[in-house]
Amino acid sequence: MASRWIPQEFSQAQSLQRAKIKPNICILLDVPDEVLIDRCVGRRMDPVTGQIYHLKNHPPVTNEISARLITSPNDTPEKAEACLAIYKNNAAAILPTYVDLLRKVDGNRPKEVVFEEIDSLLQQIQVNVVKSKNDRNFEVYPVVLAGSSSGMASSYKDRWRGIPTRLNNIPHSKEIRQYFYDDVLQSTRKAVEEKRTRLKVEINIPELNPEMDVYRIGTLMELVRTLALSFADDGKRVKVCVQGSMGEGALAGMPLQLAGSRRILEFMDWGEYGAKDTFIRIGSIGSKDVDEQDDIFILVAPQNAVGNCIIEDLQAMTDAAGQRPVILINPRLKVKGEHRNGRSKRLY
Repeated sequence: MASRWIPQEFSQAQSLQRAKIKPNICILLDVPDEVLIDRCVGRRMDPVTGQIYHLKNHPPVTNEISARLITSPNDTPEKAEACLAIYKNNAAAILPTYVDLLRKVDGNRPKEVVFEEIDSLLQQIQVNVVKSKNDRNFEVYPVVLAGSSSGMASSYKDRWRGIPTRLNNIPHSKEIRQYFYDDVLQSTRKAVEEKRTRLKVEINIPELNPEMDVYRIGTLMELVRTLALSFADDGKRVKVCVQGSMGEGALAGMPLQLAGSRRILEFMDWGEYGAKDTFIRIGSIGSKDVDEQDDIFILVAPQNAVGNCIIEDLQAMTDAAGQRPVILINPRLKVKGEHRNGRSKRLY
């Protein structure tokens, strides 16, 4: 079970209930509407560094930085009010599901004070989790892993990585992106260590969601590089695969989300030790790119294009890989489409 998740719609909360997945605590940050809107409208981004500032709460330190700051098209009063209205509707539908777990925290205070209160709540949850584990001899996971109290085992201290802040700032800072990459890396490595050979990684932060206007292919490439270099450090030979052009004639092409990705992979920085072309090689999706010396295959966002289906190439590649791990990063395959022979088929 994931260590942290947030249902954003009532249907998601219902699905979690049906799956008998229940959080240990539900924390509601209570902030006046006008303060939330001001936090959005006052945001500015430095296009050079990607750093996010706020005109009142976190102003830039120099006039040079101030002069080049830009405003996101999403940080307007109208869009902030629209987002707030959507949030209120969803929250009103979701909160009754967790009313017995609800803890309200005043979010209109200094961030250090807010963090301290939330951390205290999570520490108490962690204490209860450990007590429940000792009393009933089974594993229980909190929604968010919290800092350990002085009497708890040191292993719990080792797990605490903190909670990233400013998650609504787009693009995310390098620190925030690395937080998500580390989560994916830990889960993927654990699955490979458990001898699982067919893995699907889905991470849907805004920068990795192609349906959002803040999608960044560079973030996807960074995630792939993090995974590939980690396995290469273990002496594994990793094949990073991106699908090529599909179809013929006027229908030839590849999904827009992957446009230029092969070239980015070829020219991006793979570290000072020359991992690329030694332990890491770039290939395409299909059986012909499965070589005997390959140990692990990472497939970058495989997906179908209009009138073309990637499933057959995926199947051929996984068959050729045998018992070697094949990792699909953010695949988009659950659509209805047509095979190359024209037959309609539902893809699962």
